Amino acid sequence: YKWDNNEHHLKPETGLLALRSGLGVFANLRPATVLPQ
Repeated sequence: YKWDNNEHHLKPETGLLALRSGLGVFANLRPATVLPQ
């Protein structure tokens, strides 16, 4: 895939980790499906 062979400092998740660390926040967002009752 496009990002598999990049160096660590070039990977998108590295930027996200730096943002979360700098802002002191954490979010584990996952897709959700809402089913009718």
